[in-house]
Amino acid sequence: MKTLLYTTTAFVLCSGIVQANAACIATPSCTAMGYSSTSSCDGGLKCPFGSYWYCPEEIIKGGECADFPYTCFEEQCVDGAGIGSDCNGKYVKCECYPGAEWKSGQGCVESSTECKLGAILYNDMTCSSSGYDNDKGLKTAIGVVVYIGSDGKRWALALKSIGNYTWGGYGTDISTLPNKTSTEAASKDYDSCGNTEKILAAGNKSKYPAAWAAHEYKTAGTKAGDWCLPAAGIFTSYYNNQSVINTGFSRAGGTKFTNSTYAWSSSENNLNRAWYSIFNRSYGLDSTNCIKDCSFEVRPVIEFPVEEKPACDSSYQYTCTGANESPSGEACDGKYTACTCASPYTWNDRSCTCSAYYTCTKEHETGGKGASCNGKYTACTCETDYWWNGVRCVYYNGEGGEPGFES
Repeated sequence: MKTLLYTTTAFVLCSGIVQANAACIATPSCTAMGYSSTSSCDGGLKCPFGSYWYCPEEIIKGGECADFPYTCFEEQCVDGAGIGSDCNGKYVKCECYPGAEWKSGQGCVESSTECKLGAILYNDMTCSSSGYDNDKGLKTAIGVVVYIGSDGKRWALALKSIGNYTWGGYGTDISTLPNKTSTEAASKDYDSCGNTEKILAAGNKSKYPAAWAAHEYKTAGTKAGDWCLPAAGIFTSYYNNQSVINTGFSRAGGTKFTNSTYAWSSSENNLNRAWYSIFNRSYGLDSTNCIKDCSFEVRPVIEFPVEEKPACDSSYQYTCTGANESPSGEACDGKYTACTCASPYTWNDRSCTCSAYYTCTKEHETGGKGASCNGKYTACTCETDYWWNGVRCVYYNGEGGEPGFES
């Protein structure tokens, strides 16, 4: 920053020109002299020839720009993309990376790291809703989650096709590989690696090119043998969840399937045919228009471990689903350390028990207050001129005597 010094020479404007000692000269440029801020600041200097200000860094940090904390180059932020007006290049809020969301006081926060459908699978076997780590070179995206089994196992398809291959083995029915003779039966086959192993055992790569190509595929964080030729059910899951899965491929820089994508599955139909993806058919599958010798895409799939559930200590033992019970506090694997009880029940460290004692049928008692349990109440109502003292109805005429004392 230039140091600006002013003399006592008077400057006046004449027709857009600065006049000094009666001579007109061109108006100096505020920005050229270092006045770069478009906002005023306490302790700063205003340009005498315009609306720009000079706000030293020490003023910016403790002055008005203290309320503009983000440069928008922070994690999960779109580089430099601030929302609203800035203060010396800083913002109150930033535009977030796809898959992240703005949270006040925290900035852009990743929406989810859960390995759910459409999530990006990275080379360290973690998942993300955002492609930020991949784009910044912090991790490598290797696939998108396309199927979650009932046992919690996840399957992710590779981001792109690895080439076109024939299924192979035309005229040979692999005896160990169950034939899926209907579209519905094929759509329920998820045994990708089991199928692939049976195909590999039936012949070498020259006989069964598609399965061997998938088997030999590897990425950052994976090795040959980790990937398989997808079973037909994997394609059906993709077909049924196209929107969220295609979003994942887009964020990861992958290629989505279209109605014209033909990709081989590992599911066999008969000695001449196998199932392949085609999204303009029911279940996203077909096997009728081409034989095993057709050359289609191969898109490997990988199975990765079931997400571990948190270990629960012995204090988490109550489901809180019994009569008069509702959950209390945080759950661990669907159980709680205690339950909340409906009145007049109370928690006794094991269950909700009746805490009412009064039948409300004694002299001067006219009924119970609130809900009852086991025919008893926590308090009773009293006849006129009688008052409930927490134990019984006692006389009180409202004039001379004290409540609880008969006059």
